[in-house]
Amino acid sequence: MTHIERDPSPRLTPSIPKEFQWPTTQRYKCPTISLPRRQSFLQVVENRRSIRNFGKISIRELANYIAFSVSPRLVGIGPRENQSLRLSLSAGALHPVDVVLVPRGARRIMRYNPKENQLDSLKIVNGDYLCRFLKKSAEVLPDTQGSFIVLVGDLRKVSNLYENPSSLLWRDAGALLQTLALTAEAFRISFCPMGILGHEILPAIDANNGQLCAVGAACIGRQF
Repeated sequence: MTHIERDPSPRLTPSIPKEFQWPTTQRYKCPTISLPRRQSFLQVVENRRSIRNFGKISIRELANYIAFSVSPRLVGIGPRENQSLRLSLSAGALHPVDVVLVPRGARRIMRYNPKENQLDSLKIVNGDYLCRFLKKSAEVLPDTQGSFIVLVGDLRKVSNLYENPSSLLWRDAGALLQTLALTAEAFRISFCPMGILGHEILPAIDANNGQLCAVGAACIGRQF
């Protein structure tokens, strides 16, 4: 992985915030990322649609898609080790929004760890909240066979550098959601944002502590 050796934003002097300790129980190393088939940028942006027909998709495919979408291309060193360059734009290159995966048919919650290119299985403390999330998602998309992702933002990462950080966190979430939608089209994956945020995931893993907040959810699956 390439490191950032120059200062990408000379006005910023970030310190390194204390990272949230995710309740990880198991780690699954992702294979080398496979790229989507070659097509023009114009094809991708013109063909992108919210698709509500979802076929089953393997965790391996999901992991590859998420990894391609959010893994760092450049990472900072020294005082900028908390910054990185990724496909999605981010205020201060902080990328405070994590992608949490809820695979279909499995009572599991997994977080993609971009630093290690791995899926971390998270300890479920209260399964009732996971059931509530799945029920709410089914009400939005009753016939889906897809899996779900929830975007979880860490407000502390942004507030460490900026005043009034909430607006920037939500903008980051929107930028990431758009990136995920475009890369889904590139991979021929069905992608549909949902009109819910996925709040239930946080108490399900005992992370409802004020540092994290759910900032978006979507359904993904194989195109028919």
